[in-house]
Amino acid sequence: MNDGKGGERRWRWGWIGVAAGVAVLALWMIQHDGDPLQIGNFLAPMPLQTEGGPATIRADSLCDQVIMIFSWTCPHCLRQLDLLEAHIEELKMARLVLIATDGEISADSARALWPRLMAAGNVLTGRMEKNAVRERFGRLILPHLVFVGRDGIVKARRSGTTTISTVISVLEKI
Repeated sequence: MNDGKGGERRWRWGWIGVAAGVAVLALWMIQHDGDPLQIGNFLAPMPLQTEGGPATIRADSLCDQVIMIFSWTCPHCLRQLDLLEAHIEELKMARLVLIATDGEISADSARALWPRLMAAGNVLTGRMEKNAVRERFGRLILPHLVFVGRDGIVKARRSGTTTISTVISVLEKI
C-alpha cells in the first residue's frame, strides 16, 4: 500500500541533504576562497603597526616563525595565548608574532598577561587592521596560526584553538 507519504519523506530528506551540502560548501569557501597566503607560498614582507612604530614581518633565516592572528574579544584567542604561555619552553625558540585585529597590543599589557611568553625575548607584538589581515591572509577563523619556515615558506596554517601538541608537532616538521 502506497499512501504517498514515503515519497514526500524522501523529497524532504533530499532537500535537507542539499541544504547541508550547501552549508558545508559555504564554510569551505569562507576558509579557502581568495586565500592569498597558502601553504607553500613565500611569506612576502608585510607591514605591522607595533608600539614602537611601523615594523615589517619577513622571513627570518635564523628561526622558524609562528604568526598568531587574534582578537582581544575572542575567548578562544586568549586561551590559545595562555597555552603558548604555559608551554613556551617547548616551542623550540621559534619567533612568535602576535597580531591583534582589534585594539592595540602594548608590550606592557602583553607582559602582564603572559610574562613567560614575553620574557622569552623572541615575541613581536603588533596590530593590523582587519581589512589588511584579510588582504594578506584571506578570511580567517580566529585564533589563526601561520607556521613559516626559515626559508620563508608557509608550512602550515591552523584555525581555532590549536592544542600545544599540534603546535609542537608542526614546529618539529618544519
